[in-house]
Amino acid sequence: MERDDGFALGILGVPRATVDLDFLVLKEDLPKIDKIMQTNGYECRYRTENVSQYISPLNILKFKQ
Repeated sequence: MERDDGFALGILGVPRATVDLDFLVLKEDLPKIDKIMQTNGYECRYRTENVSQYISPLNILKFKQ
């Protein structure tokens, strides 16, 4: 089962208590998004054709202005 199986759980009415943020982006924008995330200190920990997962060493969501 892929890591994005949580979407299916939500459709089935199964609640997921998470503290993440999901982005829907065009495939051709992925290199730009990757650069933005890494510039802001996030590390890509998991990637498939459909999903990229980034983590912060601070374990918080924070972007430079």
